[in-house]
Amino acid sequence: NPVHCTQGPPGTGKSYLGVQIVHALAIIRKYWMQQNKSVGTPPILVLSYKNHAADEFLSDLLKQMGPALSGNRRYNNGGNYSGQNVQMVRMGNSGDPALAQFSERNLAQQRGDKDVQAKQRQVHELQDLRRACQRAQRSAALFQAYQADMFDTTSAALGTDGLGPDEIRKRQNDAAYEATEVLFAAIVRSHLLRAFASSQQLESIGSVMNQDANNDHKFKHTQQYGRFIQDDINRSLAMLYHGIQHYIERDASYGDPHELLYMFLSGHHPKPPCSYKGPDQSGCDQIADWHDVPLCRSHRCVLGTGSDRPRCPNIVCPSSKGMLCKEHMCWSEGCDQPRIRIDEVAEDKSSIRRPGAEKYCKFHSCFVCIKLNISPAGEAWDEPPRNVCECHPLCSAMNCLDLALKGEDYCEKHTWKQCEYRNKRGQQCPQWAISSDMPCCQSHVGAWLQQKDIESLGHITANQTSDIDFGHAAALRLNSEKRKCCGTNRKKKPCGGFAMIDSEFCEAHAPKDAGFKAKQAEHEAELQKLQEIELATKRKVADEEREVLEKNADSQDDPAQGMDSSSCTSISEDIDGSAYGAPPDLDNVDLAYYDNLDEAEAGDGLQHIREVFEIESGDDDDDDDEDEFQDALDLLVDGGGKTQRVPTTVAPIKDPKDWSWTLSLDDRWAACQAFMHGQCEELLQIIDMVKSELPLARKKLRDAESRSRARVFENKTVIGGTIVGCITRLESIRATRPFGILVEEASEVLEPLLFACLCQSTVKVQLIGDHLQLQPSLMDKFDFMRINKVNVSMFERLITAPDDHRVPSGVLSVQRRMRRDICDLTRDYYTDIVAIEDHPVCASKILPGPDAHSSFWNGREIPGVRSHLYLWTHSGAQGRADVGISKQNKQEAQMCVNLAYYIVKCGVLKPSIAILTPYKGQLMLIRKLLLSDQSNSRLLTKDPSNSNQVRLSTVDRFQGDEADVVIVSLVVDEKSRTHFVKLQNRMIVLLSRARLGCFILGNTGYFNHTGGAKHWIKTFGILETPPAFSDNTDALIRANVSAMPGITPSIAANTSDDVALATTRKVALTDAKFTEARVGPTFPLCCPQHPLVSCFNAQTAKDLDLGFCQIVCDEVLACSHVCGLKCHWPKKRHNNKCVVLVDSPCVKHPEPLQCIEVYKNTAASKQSPIDEALKHFQCSKKVLVTLPCGHEKEMTCHQEDEIAQGKDQFPQCQRQSPRPYVYPDCGHKINVTCAKFEQYSNDSSCVK
Repeated sequence: NPVHCTQGPPGTGKSYLGVQIVHALAIIRKYWMQQNKSVGTPPILVLSYKNHAADEFLSDLLKQMGPALSGNRRYNNGGNYSGQNVQMVRMGNSGDPALAQFSERNLAQQRGDKDVQAKQRQVHELQDLRRACQRAQRSAALFQAYQADMFDTTSAALGTDGLGPDEIRKRQNDAAYEATEVLFAAIVRSHLLRAFASSQQLESIGSVMNQDANNDHKFKHTQQYGRFIQDDINRSLAMLYHGIQHYIERDASYGDPHELLYMFLSGHHPKPPCSYKGPDQSGCDQIADWHDVPLCRSHRCVLGTGSDRPRCPNIVCPSSKGMLCKEHMCWSEGCDQPRIRIDEVAEDKSSIRRPGAEKYCKFHSCFVCIKLNISPAGEAWDEPPRNVCECHPLCSAMNCLDLALKGEDYCEKHTWKQCEYRNKRGQQCPQWAISSDMPCCQSHVGAWLQQKDIESLGHITANQTSDIDFGHAAALRLNSEKRKCCGTNRKKKPCGGFAMIDSEFCEAHAPKDAGFKAKQAEHEAELQKLQEIELATKRKVADEEREVLEKNADSQDDPAQGMDSSSCTSISEDIDGSAYGAPPDLDNVDLAYYDNLDEAEAGDGLQHIREVFEIESGDDDDDDDEDEFQDALDLLVDGGGKTQRVPTTVAPIKDPKDWSWTLSLDDRWAACQAFMHGQCEELLQIIDMVKSELPLARKKLRDAESRSRARVFENKTVIGGTIVGCITRLESIRATRPFGILVEEASEVLEPLLFACLCQSTVKVQLIGDHLQLQPSLMDKFDFMRINKVNVSMFERLITAPDDHRVPSGVLSVQRRMRRDICDLTRDYYTDIVAIEDHPVCASKILPGPDAHSSFWNGREIPGVRSHLYLWTHSGAQGRADVGISKQNKQEAQMCVNLAYYIVKCGVLKPSIAILTPYKGQLMLIRKLLLSDQSNSRLLTKDPSNSNQVRLSTVDRFQGDEADVVIVSLVVDEKSRTHFVKLQNRMIVLLSRARLGCFILGNTGYFNHTGGAKHWIKTFGILETPPAFSDNTDALIRANVSAMPGITPSIAANTSDDVALATTRKVALTDAKFTEARVGPTFPLCCPQHPLVSCFNAQTAKDLDLGFCQIVCDEVLACSHVCGLKCHWPKKRHNNKCVVLVDSPCVKHPEPLQCIEVYKNTAASKQSPIDEALKHFQCSKKVLVTLPCGHEKEMTCHQEDEIAQGKDQFPQCQRQSPRPYVYPDCGHKINVTCAKFEQYSNDSSCVK
C-alpha cells in the first residue's frame, strides 16, 4: 500500500515497528536498485516531530541495521560505529554523541565545499558590517551624554543619589575614558571607511569593526587596527599634535592619540614652551606654567607688579640667584635683592611712586631719600641702618641716625657748643657746654640756672637737674676733640684715621664685639623683632577691617560704595608705617602664590599631571597621581557644581584636522558631535547598501547550500531528521528523489508541514502515531486551533476517514511498558479501536539498583510506598508564576520534591524517576527547589550531561519517553478554569509514562466542579476502587517467613512438607496487596524492609521520611544471633555489638557472658559462629597465682590454665628475694630480685 497508517497505543512499540519497517524498506531498495539501475540510489526519509524522538529512532535504527548503513561494514555490537563511506545522514544537529559523525554538518565539513564557504563568508561579512554600523550608530548617539557625565556633578544629572564624592568622581573618570575610546574608534572607523570605499571592498570593514562587541575590552580590535594607520591618524589630528609638540618632545606618551583626545575632551589648553635663552643661546626644555607668559616657573621673575601684584612676566636675569628680572633686580654690583617698590599714594596725593622707578634694594637705597619722596633714591654708602647716600650724611655720634649739619660731622644735637656762662666782666667761659639743652659746663651749672629764668625753660625744673648725665656730657666734651685711632695698619704703622665716639679705634680697626658696629647690630636686631611683632598685629587688625568692608560691599550694588577713602588710607598707613611708605622688606614682598621656588624640580609624573591639568601646587611630597587626577577634574567644575560653559554660535567643525586647542569646551564637544553625526550619515548609507545586497547574498548561499546538501544526501540509504528540518532542506531532499517516507509520532505533525515533505518520487508513505495522544499545536493559538481544526493531523484525518476514503491502517495491541493496573487507567479509551493486551514482560519488570533489589519485594514494588499507583490530594492553591503568565502551585511543588527525595532514600535510583507537570511555571519552581540543594545527595544539577539525576519535564515534551517511577504535578485547583489540563489527549500521555510506579499530586476540586471532564472523573473512580488483583509473578515472590502472617520460625521448622510450606508462603505474600482506595489526602508509606507490618500515612510533605518502623531487624549476624536493632533501612551496617548472653566455658568462672565479650577473648575469627568462638575462648578474669619463690602475682585465668597444663612457664618475679644471695668465694651477701637469685643460683659465672 503506497500510504499506510499504524496506530499504537502507549507502550505498544511504535518506534520498534518503525525501525523494522525502515529495515524492510532498505532491503526492498537494495533489490530494486539491482533490478532497475535507472532509479539511482533513492534514500528512505525518516521524519519525526521532535529532535529527541528523531535521535532515539536513528540510534535504534543504527543498532538494528548498522552493517547495512556502512560502506565498509564495520560496526560493533556496542553501538560504536566507524566508517568513512556512511550511508546515513542526520539533518541538523543531534543531541546524541553517537550520531555526531552522521550529522549533516560533519559530513559537509569532510567534503569541504569551497563554494558554500565563500558564500557564507560573504554573508557573514555583510552581517558583520551591518552590526558594526549599527553599533557605531548607538555609540555615536550616546556620545553627547558623556559630556554631562563628565562635567555635571549634580546627583540628579548623574542619577547617583546617595553616592559619595569618590563614587561620583569614579563615574566621571569612567565617562571620560569611554568618551575617549568612542571618539578614537570613530576616527579609526572614518579611515576604514575611506580606505575600503576607495578599494571597492566596503564589506570587509565589518570583519574588523564587528569584533568590538566585547564589553570588557571596548573597541579593542578597532584600536589595534588604529596602530597600523598611526600616521594617518596623526595627519587627521595635525593641528592638535602641533599644539603639543613640545609636550611630546619631553614625554612620548603624549603622542598617543588616546592621551591627545582625552586632553581635548577634558577642556585642556596646552601651555607654550618656555622661551628662555641662556647666555650661550641654549633654550629651556621645560613647559611654560602660564598661557599668556611663555616662561616656566624657573625663568620668570618671582616678583609681582601692579596694585593686585600679579607675577612679573619678565625673564629672569641670568646672573640673578633670586629669580629676578633686570627691572626688579638691585643695580648695586653683586647684590641679588629686589628693588624697592612703593605704590601707595601720599595723603595730599601730590606725588606717586611709579613701579620700577627705584634702582636699588632696601639695603642699598638711601632711606632718607625714600622718606623725603625723592625718586630715584640714591645709592647708600654704608650698611643699614646707616644706609644713606652722599647727599644725606648722618651724625657721627654713636647710635644717632639724624642727619649731620651741613658741612659738619654731627647733627645739631651732637654738635659741640661753648659754655654760655659769662663772668661779671662779660667774658664767656672757654669750656664746652654739657649739651644743647644744658648750654653750660659742669662748673657753671648752678650759676647758669640762677642767671636764666627757670620758667622760660618750660620743660626743665630744679628736680630734673638730677637726671642729667654729667658723665655722658663729659664724654661728649672729651670726644669732641679730634682724636687719632690707636690701631695700626698692615705695615704696623699708626692708623691716620679718627677714633669713633666711645672708642679708641676707628670703624675699620674696632673689635667685632665692640664699637659702633657691634652695638648698632644688636640695636638693629632688637628693633627688627619689635617691628615684626608690631607689623603682625597691624596686619591682623587690617584683615579684620577688610573682612567687615567686604561684607558691607556684598550687600550693596556697587562694591566700592561700602568703603571709605579715609579708612583705606589709614589701613595703608598702619601697614607701611607712614603715609609715604617705608623701605619694603623682602619678607613682605607679595610672594603668596610663588612661595615654592623649587617647584620646577618636582617629579616627572607629578609635573606631567600639573602641566596637563594646570595644577598649581607647592606640595612636592604628594606623589599620589590618583589624587592629583581627581583634583584636576575638580578644576573643570565650578564651585557651584556646574561647568561654566560659554554658549557658542560658531558652526561646528566636522573634520578632525581642523580641531584646535583654541576652541572652548562646548565648541570642542560640538565639533566631536558634528563629526559623529557626519559619520552616522555615512554608516546609514552603508546599511542601506547592505540591506539591498544581503538578500541576494543569502539567496546565493541557499542555492550553494542546497547544491552542497544534495551532494551530502547523495547515495545515502537513510536521511533522518525533523519535519521542520526537512522543509528547510526541501529542494536538496527532493533532488535525491526519496522513494519512501516514514513519519514517527505523525499525530503531532501539522498537516501542511507533512504535505510539504511529500515528493513526486515517493512511492511509500508510512505514518506511525496515536491520535488519542497529543495533537498538533501552534504556539499561543489555542482557540484558533480549536475553532479552525488546525490541531487535526493528516494521520488522524486519514485513520478516522469514512470507509470509502479510509487508507489501509493497522493497530498495535500488545503493550510492553506499564504494569497492569497502570495501563488500566488508559486501556478503556482504546476499546473501540483495539483490546490492549499486556505482554508477560510487564509482570516481571523490576527497579534497577542494589538497594531496590535488597528490599522486601526485590525491586518489583516501589520501596517505601504501599501502593505503586496513588493520587495524593491536597488543598494547595494555584498561583501565577514568578516569570511569564504560566501557573504554579508552591505547596504541590514542595510535595513533589519531598516525595522524590523519599523514594531515592528508600532505594530507587535517581535516573529512574521523572517529574512531570503540564505548566512550565511549575517546572521552573520545582527545578529551583531541587537546585537549591548543594549537598552530595542532591537530585538535580545544572550539568545536562550528568546522567545521575532525576528527569524534569513538561508533559508535552515527554511524549514518547518513559520512566520507572513518574511523579505528576497537576498544579490546578478548584478555582482554575483553563481547559489545558482537562484535555483527554494530555491526560492519556500523562498517565501512560510510568513503568512500575505512578504518583499523581493534585487538587481534585478542579475536576469535580460542574462541567468537569468525564475522563478525569472516570480515572478518579478507578483510583477510588481498591485493586482487585496483584500482578506479582511467582518468580518475584520473596519467602520472608518473619514477615508473613501465621508463619513463625518454629512452625516452619516443624513443617516437613516443603511444598506445603512454599504454597503457604506464596498465598500469604500474594494476598498481601494494598486493599484501600488509591486516592486520599494522606500518602501511604511503609518500611522498605517490612512493608506488611510497618506502615505510616504521611499527612504533609514534611512527613515523607523514614524512621517510623519499630520492627527489630532479624538479620542473622556472623555470630549466629539476629541483629536485634531497630529497623535501620537502607543502612547495611547491622549490630556490631551483640549482647546476647551465652554460658561461659570456664569452669572457674561460669557466669554468663555477652556475645561481644566472647569475641574479644577468643582466638577464633570474628566471622566464625559463636560455637566456634567458645571453643577457643580464653577467660580474661584476673586471679592470684603463687609463684615458686613464694610471692603472689595477678594474671588471667587463661594464663593460669596454660601454666597448669605445662603449656607456659611462670613469669619471672621482679620483687626482692626473701633470701640474700651469698657469693660462693668470699661469703659476702647481696640483696637481689627473685629472678636474679634464680639466675645466679643456676649460673654463678654471670655474677658481677
